Order: sequence, then structure tokens, then C-alpha cells
Amino acid sequence: MVGVGGRYYEDCAEAKPVTERAADTVGGVAPYALDRENAARLWAVSEALVG
Repeated sequence: MVGVGGRYYEDCAEAKPVTERAADTVGGVAPYALDRENAARLWAVSEALVG
């Protein structure tokens, strides 16, 4: 999709947030991966580490 970012897709559809997974399940996206504050903090730490 053009112009769409920050989303996770699987099987040609947007992945649903999941809080628990069965041992044999790999689908969905963890809520922390969608958290904008976490993303901003990760970016700031990464910039500090690489200069």
C-alpha cells in the first residue's frame, strides 16, 4: 500500500493485535510493536548509540 506505514500485515491483510499466543501460533502483532511512544524512544536511543 502506498503511503501507509507503521502497520503489520500477514496473508495480505492487516495483522490483528494479540496479547497471548498458543505455542503453535505465529500470527498477529504484539501491542508493544504498535506503540508510538516505544517507537520514538527506540529511535532516540538508536540515534544516541550511533551518533
